[in-house]
Amino acid sequence: MTENDIAEAFDFTDLGEQLRGPNGADIAAATIARLGQLKDGVAGKLAGGLPPGEYERHTALSEALAAAQAVMVRISSLITVIPGGTLGAAPAKKGE
Repeated sequence: MTENDIAEAFDFTDLGEQLRGPNGADIAAATIARLGQLKDGVAGKLAGGLPPGEYERHTALSEALAAAQAVMVRISSLITVIPGGTLGAAPAKKGE
């Protein structure tokens, strides 16, 4: 993934613009934390017991929140904020 690929992937959302800004790392961390809070709230409802229709909806929501959080964690590991407030690719790890 190149620096340009990362920048293009974020050009179409408000979150993408915020991630590209000078506080991008903080925005990513806050987003990951918020997704975790939402996921925990849904898990609490699931643990408390829900009617069948609600259980399936909450299970799907829990899975979607977990996936979104995993994507944000991966994105935050691939990007660094570089001077000028843009996202760039983090240095490649050995073997990538």
